Amino acid sequence: MFNADDPFTVAWTLARPQGAPWSVVLSAAPQSEQHEALQSLLQASAILILMSLALLALMAWNTRRALAPLSRLLAAIQRLEQAQPGQRHFEVQSLPPMPIAELEAVAAALRHLDGALAQADAERRRLAQQVLGLQEEERAHLARELHDEFGQRLTALRLDTRWLLRQTAQAPEWQAVVQQMDQHCAAIQQDIASVLAQLRPLTVSDEACTVATLQTLLQSLVTAWRRSAGASFSLSVDIGLEDHAHAPLPRDLVLMLYRISQEALTNVAKHAQAQAVSLSLQWQQTAGASAHLAWVVQDDGRGEPHPDQALLRGHGLAGLKERLWAWGQT
Repeated sequence: MFNADDPFTVAWTLARPQGAPWSVVLSAAPQSEQHEALQSLLQASAILILMSLALLALMAWNTRRALAPLSRLLAAIQRLEQAQPGQRHFEVQSLPPMPIAELEAVAAALRHLDGALAQADAERRRLAQQVLGLQEEERAHLARELHDEFGQRLTALRLDTRWLLRQTAQAPEWQAVVQQMDQHCAAIQQDIASVLAQLRPLTVSDEACTVATLQTLLQSLVTAWRRSAGASFSLSVDIGLEDHAHAPLPRDLVLMLYRISQEALTNVAKHAQAQAVSLSLQWQQTAGASAHLAWVVQDDGRGEPHPDQALLRGHGLAGLKERLWAWGQT
């Protein structure tokens, strides 16, 4: 039985006109041919695989190079998403031109969006400063009304009580009542004076504000707070501004530092259940020519586990944040 995998030989004679006939012998070895064919196939496959890997590597490199600008766009989008108002990174404006028209269109849209957000932030900050300015004007107007109306009436009332004191000199029981009336009037005048000082801490003569102006305001605020809070609080004050007393400060900045100090101490008295409070305001000079004020209020009371929720419960922390944001701080 013939097996195609076994070697075989075929022989026959070939006659020729002259001479002895030729003997033709053909030998075939199928395994050797199969081995050579398999070897050739493996070589071709290896070359094909290497060429495919090289092509894939080239495609990956080309794709990465083509999508490299897209990674910069994604990073810019992430910065825009994570940035808080007033803290936006303006690196989007410095995005280089994109090599692909579609990516350049996206980059242009991001640049426009970043510029629009920056403009909106500036406009909101300007409006916030205007609102705060209007609040101060309303407080000043209310202070004038209290001073003009209640001040005059209380002064007249005290003059009347003094007249009654003279008239009741011979009636001790009536004179005691009149004396109490006079003391009540004096206490009301003192309370109104304290309220006026809080409503209008700066007067017309304080237009040219300095560090000394701010220091005087904070000292008066601390004195009033200690009197209203009572002996249950221990307040330490560290206002290290003596060496820069004559340095000029913007009037709005002085008012802002006074208001946030006032609001912070009020919040401590109302909500913190604290025993010790500290107020610190330091002048810090940087390596260059610029300087800044470092303001800190701390207490040992209970804290809020969720500050975001605390901002929704009242106007204290929200007011502090709004004032700081209006000045470009967070």
